[in-house]
Amino acid sequence: MIRVTKNINKLLMTKLSPIFLAGVFIMVSSVSAFAAQISLSWAPNTEADLAGYKIYYGTSSGVYEAPIVVGNETTSYILTGFVEGQTYYLALKAFDLGGNESAFSSEIIKQAITVAVIPGDIDGNGIIEMADLRMLQDIIAERRQPT
Repeated sequence: MIRVTKNINKLLMTKLSPIFLAGVFIMVSSVSAFAAQISLSWAPNTEADLAGYKIYYGTSSGVYEAPIVVGNETTSYILTGFVEGQTYYLALKAFDLGGNESAFSSEIIKQAITVAVIPGDIDGNGIIEMADLRMLQDIIAERRQPT
């Protein structure tokens, strides 16, 4: 069963100072953007060979986009980039190490809400932290690789 919670608090953006990480100078802007999102959480699958979960969503019941694949150590996810007020239909599947998938969970229906997006918050959790900076460092390193 999927339990959906909605983050109704708007994040407040304050002016941030420049951040220095591993020789990469990053200027974080004090301007924030807005994106509609839906927060999901679910009870964990207890099978020993659980590999992860697939989150399915779409604007029509039973008609979904390609799934978002998340690991087996999470039981929540924030989907972003939605249209404010648009109704979305969501369902979840668990999958094991052999690639076998469970049946769809019960479908839920939710409207996307708008929350502030903080520049530099790469994982979208509302906080700029070391995990964001490591992700940014990896992105920069990948772009510097010769093709």
